[in-house]
Amino acid sequence: MALEVMKTVQQVEAQAEEMYKKALEESREIGRKADKEIDEEIARMQQEAVRDAEQKLAAAEQEAKEEIERLTASNEDMCGQMKEKAAANLGQATALITERIVKSLDH
Repeated sequence: MALEVMKTVQQVEAQAEEMYKKALEESREIGRKADKEIDEEIARMQQEAVRDAEQKLAAAEQEAKEEIERLTASNEDMCGQMKEKAAANLGQATALITERIVKSLDH
């Protein structure tokens, strides 16, 4: 009887050891799967961040392009106005210069 109890205890211990090894391997596999899922999620989030940054950059570039076009048009308009004013004053400036030259030659 003691021998049977001893064999039963040994069998139970062997089963417990096997269960422990199986549980340990399962926990390692769960850890590996979790690590893989984390890595995949990080990669997905990085890709999403890159796409978001690219979209924001494209929008900022478009906005800058539109602002440059607006400023260029405004500057061209101002230059045109300045040329018109200069052209309008050209006759008066020519007359003034001619008058001074004539006066300087008379003295």
